[in-house]
Amino acid sequence: MKNILFFCFFFATWSLLAQPPVRVFRDIRRVPVETEPVKKVPATSTTIDPRMISVSSEKVSLVTVLAAKTPEVFEITASAANTQNHVVKIDNAFTNNNPNAIIFATQKYGVYNPNEIGVYYTNSGWAVFNQNLKPMPAGAKFNILALDASFGSAFVHTTELSNTSAHITMLDNALTNGKGDVVVIATQNWGKYNTSPVGMWWTNGKWAIYNENRQPMPIGTKFNVLVLRSDVARKMGTLSATAFKHQVEVTNRPMNHVTSFDQSSTNNNVNAIVFTTTRWAGKYDVNPTGVWWNNNKWTVFNQNRAELEPNTNFNVVSFTSGEAANSGVVLNKNVYEAVKYNPSFSIIRPKFDLPNTGGTTPPPPPPPVSNEPQGPKLSGVPHLIKAEVSEDFRQILSKLNLFDELYEDKNPRSNIYYYLPAKYSLKWDKDSKAYSFSIYYLSAGTGERGSVIVTSKLYPNITEEEVVLAEKLLSKSFGKTVKLRSMTMLLKDTPKVNLGSALSNFDVRNESVNITVPSDVFSPIIVSWRMDKRVEDLIGAMMNDQGIAGNITFSPLGDVEKNISVTATMKVNEAQTFGKLQYEDGIELFRELKNPYDYPVTLKNIVVLKNKDGGTNFGVEQIKLNASGSSRPGEIFVVNPLDLLKVGKATNVELTYLVVDRRDSVKKKEIENIWVDYVVDACEPCNLAIQEKVLKGTTSSKIQKIGVEVMNALAFSKAHAIKLQIKSVQGDPNGKSEQTLPTIDIKEDLKSLSGGDLFVPEGSQPAFEYKLYVLMKDGTLLESEWVTYSNLILTIGEAQLKAQFPDLGK
Repeated sequence: MKNILFFCFFFATWSLLAQPPVRVFRDIRRVPVETEPVKKVPATSTTIDPRMISVSSEKVSLVTVLAAKTPEVFEITASAANTQNHVVKIDNAFTNNNPNAIIFATQKYGVYNPNEIGVYYTNSGWAVFNQNLKPMPAGAKFNILALDASFGSAFVHTTELSNTSAHITMLDNALTNGKGDVVVIATQNWGKYNTSPVGMWWTNGKWAIYNENRQPMPIGTKFNVLVLRSDVARKMGTLSATAFKHQVEVTNRPMNHVTSFDQSSTNNNVNAIVFTTTRWAGKYDVNPTGVWWNNNKWTVFNQNRAELEPNTNFNVVSFTSGEAANSGVVLNKNVYEAVKYNPSFSIIRPKFDLPNTGGTTPPPPPPPVSNEPQGPKLSGVPHLIKAEVSEDFRQILSKLNLFDELYEDKNPRSNIYYYLPAKYSLKWDKDSKAYSFSIYYLSAGTGERGSVIVTSKLYPNITEEEVVLAEKLLSKSFGKTVKLRSMTMLLKDTPKVNLGSALSNFDVRNESVNITVPSDVFSPIIVSWRMDKRVEDLIGAMMNDQGIAGNITFSPLGDVEKNISVTATMKVNEAQTFGKLQYEDGIELFRELKNPYDYPVTLKNIVVLKNKDGGTNFGVEQIKLNASGSSRPGEIFVVNPLDLLKVGKATNVELTYLVVDRRDSVKKKEIENIWVDYVVDACEPCNLAIQEKVLKGTTSSKIQKIGVEVMNALAFSKAHAIKLQIKSVQGDPNGKSEQTLPTIDIKEDLKSLSGGDLFVPEGSQPAFEYKLYVLMKDGTLLESEWVTYSNLILTIGEAQLKAQFPDLGK
């Protein structure tokens, strides 16, 4: 005991010289206090920081850590002073000029930053960065843990060919091998960019890091890895660390994208600094996450406000640093007795208010408000353009081929409206002079005529630029920002093309009709069918007054079941097929006022859209063209001279400007767009020329069918459904362009399915590629790479799935 007191006296003397004066307080919170008052401390007494007291059941020991740097936790906030583009600098004495430090970072709610982050050492310090290079938002906050390289519970892992496969990299370290009960946290440390959130997975006696989005793990990237036991709190110098595991349940989600921790180390502890990493337990979470203090509990949330699904799991480590660690310390009574009346010691009062002692804590941030889209609201009455938009704007929107019905998103705050094209039709290409319609004669025996494959590409006739223009006009009409999304990308089933009796009248069997839906909003729907005769009659029907008309029915994903039908026509000689006559300004209109089409046309109206007040307002002017005559292909359009003067005035162009454009920049910018309305005139010689152009074929290929044999694919994968996609140049009857065949739905094992037709040139072998989409029962969608194949029998079973998805079935 004398030795202890001697050491205490020596340490106390040194402490007196090293520390500023502090106040003496009567008791330590939560320690039994005697009724006898604390004895007055002599002026020569020494002050001891309770952080230096190690609690023992029998005696007091004083510990000084003199070896490795004490780990530090702190928070940083992105600002103009420390942020450049996608990078925010960490300015801390521990990390500056310390490239060997091991840094961990977790996003903390300040503002939303829906991007995966990493850390890296640059110049003289460490930084946090967005992996996808998107700008770091001002106000973004990060919890930072900095460890010395010699710290015993952390290491750096580098992905190599020997330890990485697909989206998974295996850890091989004594801290983790054979220790499935530990809590493992990982932060990406730049070696290569990896935009996917990552998680931890315990498999075959080792821990692994995996990409949540199942994209390949880059070789050469690094991870900082922290390993702690989950059953004990650990002291790290002035830090107190607690590790635990958390599972998302419906009962611990205050909001769909937020889950609350219920732990003694974090409850009512706003000063805790929390770090998280997802842990695989049957659920992927592909969304970047952060932590948030809410209702006296710490939470983890998806930064993009996507739903945080039940049964998603997290590894969590919380730290209490510096004096904050003492706010909840309960000293053993023997320790208290040892120092309570000792005139050589006084107890310093922490420099902050202890919990529940009248101190104030910062108010929690407001609940995150989601502006994320939730899909179209199909219930109720859609927004009707004809009823809610002015006549002028309605006229422009009809030229953009926008369907009259708009469906608002289920989340009104997203400002998203879903649209469909008003009409699908054939398309004429101005450069190649070709139509999106072809007839292909198959090879046949001597003296016989083979079957015919007819392919028709039906285009939505709306471009990305026109969608942007529609957003501007609708925003002005609705009085708020409007964003348009195509419903063709949100479908439950393949659209149904119904041409009624149009094809059956030409002896086309329904089972021979195939439909291919594009993955691109602006690409065509491809309809093909096989017929044995009456081809000339079919072509004739496409050039008469009605053409071949029908509709396309879409079944979008939404809050209710709903089918929406739009018009579809196959008519060669109509304005919809040839497309819009539109110009950027009046000079272009006057200089290119000639008929580019295969048929004579007559001009009807010119419509000018002008922007005003710097683009905040729009005006529409229409000029009706009187006494215009029919203009043959290649000829200058026939227009009344008086009408030309009106057009020049409406487009800010005088005829003398055709030589030298003297308009000022303001006048040029006033014109948003110009459209010329026209009708296609009847022309029998033109019909005959088009028939000769379309009626072409070759006899150099044979049609061969792909057979798909489904083995145990569903039983092995435990998937809800599997979709098979096949593409090949041999899918094009003319062998010119790669075609994607109709998607095949696999909903049962041990089935034989048709994979579609290939047009294989004589002397050649079948050649195609296939891709698998595996829809799991929890909604997860797995997508394979394209696989090259050359056999007409395609087997889909366990072997094929394992080759594409190594972790499937585990």
